[in-house]
Amino acid sequence: MPNGSLDGLVHGPPRGGGKPEGPRRLDLDLLLSVASDVAEGVAYLHHHAPVKVVHCDLKPSNVLLDADMTAVVSDFGISKLVAADARGPEMGEASMSVCNSITRLLQGSVGYIAPEYGLGGRPSTQGDVYSFGVMLLEMISGKRPTDVIAEEGHSLPEWARNRRLQHDVDAVVERSLPRDPPSVLPFGPPGREMEAIVVTELLELGIACSQLAPSMRPAMDDVAHEIACLRDGTWRKYRATDLKAIDQIKSNKH
Repeated sequence: MPNGSLDGLVHGPPRGGGKPEGPRRLDLDLLLSVASDVAEGVAYLHHHAPVKVVHCDLKPSNVLLDADMTAVVSDFGISKLVAADARGPEMGEASMSVCNSITRLLQGSVGYIAPEYGLGGRPSTQGDVYSFGVMLLEMISGKRPTDVIAEEGHSLPEWARNRRLQHDVDAVVERSLPRDPPSVLPFGPPGREMEAIVVTELLELGIACSQLAPSMRPAMDDVAHEIACLRDGTWRKYRATDLKAIDQIKSNKH
């Protein structure tokens, strides 16, 4: 894919693939667009595909970006097909009806695997929701979940929840906000305040998706709808208002 993977977008190119650029500051429009594309893709697999699919390995390196920066979910090598009538009461959504070994249960990548898989839970759509939540928190914070485990001793969702409980949300969302006032609103700080509101909403959604209890996580359809509302509703309307205000200021100057 022309623009590589989401991992490269968030963290810079891999060490073997050119000079590392380090973590990048994502534009909020791009963050919303990519998050929406991935959420809609996974929602299709879970709720609308002819045969329901559990991806089992959602992570930034498995999200590819085309020439238009449209995000595409890839790498279905360990995905599972879900029986239409298979339900696990402890899992919330549909779960696999057949799973024979702990090896199969733990398929996935460290930092993104749903915790119930380590306790004998079967692959489920709610496991994918957990992985998506971790990936969303990674996009917002710029922190790899494995780095947080090594440095903090707990998971990225736990780190984000702790910061929220300590009312230190800025420590999580700071990377997603430009240090200078947004170019769309160069005449004051309200633009930054609105960006903070939108990113904080995304943070709360990432935390909700990565709840420890599978039954507490939202369905992917609801997640996709929530992100679409932020992208096409709150944020777009605000941007449109800003652009009108800027045009008005320019016309007054002339």
